[in-house]
Amino acid sequence: MSQDQPTMSCCSSSNFDEYQWVINVGRALEKELEDDDEDPVCIFTVPKTLMSSHPDTYTPQQLSLGPYHYLRPDLHEMECYKLSAAKKLQNQLHSSHRFENLVEQLIKLEPKIRACYHKYLSFNAETLAWMMALDVSFLLEFLQIYSFKETSSSSRVVTSRMSHLLDYSKRKSVHHVILRDMVMLENQVPLFVLRKVLEFQHLSVESADEMLLSMIMGLAKDLSPFKTIELPKSQIILEHSHLLDLLYDIIVPKVEEPVEISEEFADQIEADKLESEGFGFDSNYVKQLLKEIWNTVSQLTTGPVGLLIKNISSTVTIKLKFSWTILSKLLHISPDDLINTEDEGSSTTSKNKPPL
Repeated sequence: MSQDQPTMSCCSSSNFDEYQWVINVGRALEKELEDDDEDPVCIFTVPKTLMSSHPDTYTPQQLSLGPYHYLRPDLHEMECYKLSAAKKLQNQLHSSHRFENLVEQLIKLEPKIRACYHKYLSFNAETLAWMMALDVSFLLEFLQIYSFKETSSSSRVVTSRMSHLLDYSKRKSVHHVILRDMVMLENQVPLFVLRKVLEFQHLSVESADEMLLSMIMGLAKDLSPFKTIELPKSQIILEHSHLLDLLYDIIVPKVEEPVEISEEFADQIEADKLESEGFGFDSNYVKQLLKEIWNTVSQLTTGPVGLLIKNISSTVTIKLKFSWTILSKLLHISPDDLINTEDEGSSTTSKNKPPL
């Protein structure tokens, strides 16, 4: 290697072109400087700690959407269904539009699409655009099941190849498998791509937004564990990054910003709450009541009661001591406080005190 080419011994690999890597980094930095408004990353990969413990939970089993799992051989059988959905979409386009024109529109959005993904994408612009066009065609074909909006008879027609996948009754197992893959984190497509394809199909931004809203709200209602959910406005939908992000915002209850409360005020609120629930008590009143009860019982040294107190078993005495100790702890009073010798007017021997 010549001296003008950089060397990176730490990245030794037979397939790693160091010189080309430096060129790509330089070009990327120049492009970043030209772009003032950088789109934030919104489609991430699952952390390795989670993926290693439960890989089947976080990886699609039947359908790949987007570039993360596109090259998996075990998911390639779904590509024929994506082509079938693309053919149907092509037949619904205006006579002056072709599917290739849609791909050209997506190529113009390639930098924005690529910026949405956290992982580096090795696909070129044309491949990425075709991938998005096919995936979104299938996704929209599947989402029409949940649309509230009355669609044309041609859009409701299901091709023979897609008939066993599109289940309007939503009872087939394959329907739930595809639905499960659609809402996975690594299986997301930017929402603006769905809107762009619908806009290209309906020739109107308003119609595209209305159809997208109808599909997503139908899906959210079907997946939500709550009977009633708040319907967002169309403009709010467009602010979300992808389908999973939107479903999360619709279904998960909103949490208001916490209000800072002083410690003294919080203690007062807790005390009022306990009292309102019937758990509040006046410790002074209980203490005085216990004093009166014990003084009365301790003075009964004659008759049956005195005999009973004298002949009480040691086992019962231990239980009384234990119960009395617990009660004293709960009331935050000492055992001596239960006997007020001054109020009795006479000296009281230790046998008149509670058995502590």
